[in-house]
Amino acid sequence: MTVSADVFVDQPVPAEEADRIAAEFQGIGLVADVRVASPRRSFEAVALVILAALPFQPFVSQLANDFADDAHARLKAFVTKVLHRKQADADPGSNTKQVLVLQDTATGARVVLEPDLPADSYRQLLSLDLTKITHGPVHYDVARGRWRSELDEQD
Repeated sequence: MTVSADVFVDQPVPAEEADRIAAEFQGIGLVADVRVASPRRSFEAVALVILAALPFQPFVSQLANDFADDAHARLKAFVTKVLHRKQADADPGSNTKQVLVLQDTATGARVVLEPDLPADSYRQLLSLDLTKITHGPVHYDVARGRWRSELDEQD
């Protein structure tokens, strides 16, 4: 089964960089259509670097089937590689954290992935039920050791 993802990058990238991003998605079983998105306001002071709209549950199921016990490690390596940027590409005066956001096409829920998340966060992500998220986005809380939506918790 092929899972497709619409991938939006928040700034213009050279064709080689877009090809590299698409290849990283292909490496974990996703066919990516990479495009530059119109600039948007960031949420919670975190700049959106890459947004991938995809069917989340089929994606994690396929990832688990393809890579079995190594799925979480493959996902962690994937996020790190996708968010790897050359220093020349980054704005030297910027404190902006690079993130990858997976947006579930079925629920609209967003999962925010950072390159420095612990391995356990990816294990948990593979069994995360996004149907329970109503307001999102979902972030990994390192101190609590779990994925959470602060907006949902406020309700």
